Amino acid sequence: CRTQGARGAADTPPAYRHLRPTIARFTLIELLVVIAIIAILASMLLPALNQARQKGYAASCQSNQKSVIQALSFYADDFRGAIPYWNNHDNASWSLFLVRNNWGFQPGAFYEIPYKTIVCPGNPRKVGAYNSSTGFYGMLHITGDGDLAAYNANKDKTGAFIHGNWGGAGNKYEYFLTGRMKVPSRIGLIYDSAMATGTSQGTGYNFVTNQKVGWANNPAVYRLHSNRANTAFADGHVSALGAEELGSLPLPMDAATVNSNFQWYK
Repeated sequence: CRTQGARGAADTPPAYRHLRPTIARFTLIELLVVIAIIAILASMLLPALNQARQKGYAASCQSNQKSVIQALSFYADDFRGAIPYWNNHDNASWSLFLVRNNWGFQPGAFYEIPYKTIVCPGNPRKVGAYNSSTGFYGMLHITGDGDLAAYNANKDKTGAFIHGNWGGAGNKYEYFLTGRMKVPSRIGLIYDSAMATGTSQGTGYNFVTNQKVGWANNPAVYRLHSNRANTAFADGHVSALGAEELGSLPLPMDAATVNSNFQWYK
């Protein structure tokens, strides 16, 4: 029934007659279509994002290597062109000299850089804490297994730039002499590196060898960035090199170096 208002006033509607908002609902088919569209868009976008991320890793890696080669160059400028490679007396690599500043290659020298600077940010096999042998970039290696023979065979092109009894017993220091390099712009000193076999497969190592086999776990150049390896040269510049370019260096790296198709990379 209606309620009667004042004389001349309109009747008021019943109290229970309130308008309710209409609620839109998806059907199951419509929901599945939306999910399918989102999945398609994600599949198209993710490769582009991953590619951008890998390019970012490659750029950061080159920046790291630039810092490393600059630190080594600063040392060479101060100490008669010597770039440290190995301290056989303390069983320490070039990385300990840069990161910890307690190698003793030259008392009082200070060229310390953060550990993360000597590690490729794109390598999936990272090492959390500093280790004097594994987890970071590799330096040119010229000791045994054909490396020294390759160096001797190319000295007329590169210059006789290694110093010390490399690979010999009783030697304390091994280093490169930049003043004796004939083509510093073609002598790669720092590379993306990895152990090719063994339990540490994929982990960076403190040196790289131009031999396919011979050393335990085969430390080698790691073509991590779209099958190219970032390489810091003795003149201070950094480039990304493919297999053919690595093989064409005056001290060539084996074209069959570690690439991104290994199980540990996927």
